[in-house]
Amino acid sequence: MSSAYFHHHHHDKLQRFKHHLHDYHKALDKLHIPHRLFTPDVIKKLGLFSAAKNLFLLGLGMPLHFAGLLFNYLPYRFAYRTADKKVKQAHFHASVNFVIGMFSWIGYYLFQLLIIGIISKSWLVLFVFVFIIPTTGLYSLNFYSFMKKTKARWNLLSFIQNNEALSKILLLNREELVSEVERMKEIYRREKEAKSKEHQFSNTIDSV
Repeated sequence: MSSAYFHHHHHDKLQRFKHHLHDYHKALDKLHIPHRLFTPDVIKKLGLFSAAKNLFLLGLGMPLHFAGLLFNYLPYRFAYRTADKKVKQAHFHASVNFVIGMFSWIGYYLFQLLIIGIISKSWLVLFVFVFIIPTTGLYSLNFYSFMKKTKARWNLLSFIQNNEALSKILLLNREELVSEVERMKEIYRREKEAKSKEHQFSNTIDSV
């Protein structure tokens, strides 16, 4: 389905849909509810058992997460703050942050290996930390993402339990938006097919 097609052929319908969608997203943003989580499938899976399971996993994984922060957080923070201070144009921020972060992490990584080598005086210990440092860093990144998703799910569960009527209204709004998208798809398909048949008929007439 093409929004440009509806802009030219069903402009009023498209504008009503955009207005409805904007109001729906605005309501979710005001309540701090992530759009991707506010779906019937996700809501059905929410519950105290799921919350308790995630809490257990957070407690289990937190020590390794702290280890990852200890070995890898300083270069990330240095790169982010440097990019914030030096870069004035927002679209360059990510690139500068990545480059500074990469080189500062390599420097910090080698510095840590040097300190570990001096303290341990063991090639075996040094070899183990060659893998431990980047592995815990990758783990910490994934675990942080899990923490954010878990917090978002807890907030959503709390909202639904405390605002049952409002959550039903928002879910109804979502269903109406989904239904409207399907209707617009059907309109687009039918009109495209009709236009294609009309074009084929015109070509047949011309060829006679």
